[in-house]
Amino acid sequence: MRKQIKHLMLINSFFVFAINMFAPLYASYIQKMDVGVVNIGGIWSFYILSVGILAYFVSRWKHSREYVSHLLILGFVFRATGWMGYIFAGSVWQLYLIQLFLALGEAMGSLSYNSLFAAHLDNRGFSPEWGFNMSINSFITGGAPLIGAAVVYTFGFGALFVFMIGLSFISTMLAFRYMNALCFPQDAGISQSDILPEPFFPAVAIQPLYPEGQHQEQEPRKQSSQSVLAQNSSRK
Repeated sequence: MRKQIKHLMLINSFFVFAINMFAPLYASYIQKMDVGVVNIGGIWSFYILSVGILAYFVSRWKHSREYVSHLLILGFVFRATGWMGYIFAGSVWQLYLIQLFLALGEAMGSLSYNSLFAAHLDNRGFSPEWGFNMSINSFITGGAPLIGAAVVYTFGFGALFVFMIGLSFISTMLAFRYMNALCFPQDAGISQSDILPEPFFPAVAIQPLYPEGQHQEQEPRKQSSQSVLAQNSSRK
């Protein structure tokens, strides 16, 4: 496993923990603001659709490859800004506005993370790094809601959002720390041979079916057979 993959998983782990502390409690938070069921579904739908639209435009930006590490950091910043907005939100339209910040952060952060992760894989086909990344995220996602619920039960949603912002800040600082390494291999001067492993089966030279010169010996034999046929026909 390349060190860039380890850095990416370390950076992302704090943020995954933060976002999953609140995700299962989203409906409970919205209901505290006397928002109806229609708006609860509408706010979530607006967020998902915004992610899809913004992700398309971010991916089409011609400088996205050049500034991929900056997009990763901006993804943390925009989502932390949205969480801060939850602390002061008091109306439905403010919640919709917050979703735009969260969607923009998701579009920037997820695209840049997945692109960098895939670029530094040792094997471009079935790679165990994806499985290890999924496993780590599953353990984090499973434990985060319990701690998030405990924080809300004890201190309230405001304390939870502050805690989440602090974890996002840690991810941002780690991304700054490893910014020079968070780029595409070609941009860092790493050749393709340095990324791909050696083939499992060694290269074997294929020997010719006939040794050199043997096919030349068959030509006189063909000529001799033709001369025999000619002699037999003349005798007839």
